Amino acid sequence: MALVFSAFARCTRRSAKSVHASATARWFPLASSRPSSSVMISSRAVASASNDATRRVKRRMQCIETSLMRAVTARVALSRALERRVEGAFVRPSSRGARGGLGKRSKLATRQSLGGGGDMSRKADDASRVTVRSIETATETQRKDVHVVLVTPKIPGNTGCIARTCAASRVPLHLVGPLGFSLDDAQLKRAGLDYWKSVCVRVHDDWEAFYAYWRGLERPGRLVAFSKFGARPHAEEGAYAPGDWLLFGAETTGLPDAAMEACKAMGGVRRIPIDETHVRSLNLSVSAGIGVYEALRQLDGSPTGE
Repeated sequence: MALVFSAFARCTRRSAKSVHASATARWFPLASSRPSSSVMISSRAVASASNDATRRVKRRMQCIETSLMRAVTARVALSRALERRVEGAFVRPSSRGARGGLGKRSKLATRQSLGGGGDMSRKADDASRVTVRSIETATETQRKDVHVVLVTPKIPGNTGCIARTCAASRVPLHLVGPLGFSLDDAQLKRAGLDYWKSVCVRVHDDWEAFYAYWRGLERPGRLVAFSKFGARPHAEEGAYAPGDWLLFGAETTGLPDAAMEACKAMGGVRRIPIDETHVRSLNLSVSAGIGVYEALRQLDGSPTGE
């Protein structure tokens, strides 16, 4: 009986194994057999297609980068061309003014700068430099009783606007270095336009050079500073006297300590009152305009004669 039972169990196990094998082969053919050659070929094809797609994407990215570089190069070339046109527009009226009122040396320097070799941009730069320097001698129509001094200005647009104010009021302008820009800066020219030829501009290397120049004058006058830390208001009657020099500092740092001390010992430090709830200070060109016309009002009297 035991033998019969053992044989029956062995047959049952064999039947179960065969059923499991047939079911596995039917529903999971890849799991029940070794990979066929067609499956392996299909995998290689997928990998090859993926590599081709990657190469195509790389080529497309390279084309895009090349196009961007060409666009940037064209934009830079266009900007340079526009700057040259602006410089040329500035130089032409200045050279006409030079023929009218400047000395022989200035005319000769302008002709040399315009007639030499080299490209047009270098000619324009040289001519504008000569024009600015020659303005230093254009003092026939300038006032002698008041001067504006910008100490280490940083923003060319502000200096250009102040030059325009000085041209309108016939007040000489002095620039004390180091400057935050070059005198042939495009923004400086756009702000000053062709008014530079009507302004007496003198450039000093630093504060020490200007102070030595001022002390060497026959009648130097007083130094009057403008600062938000000034103790006296700018519109106080009797604040200005003939021969005063109105000093304005840099947009970011104001006047240096040496300039402040020199002004305190002479004309004092004036303050333009403002409400500091929303702003910390006035724009430099605005402050200069306020100071210049208040000084002219006190020196010349009321324009209405009252």
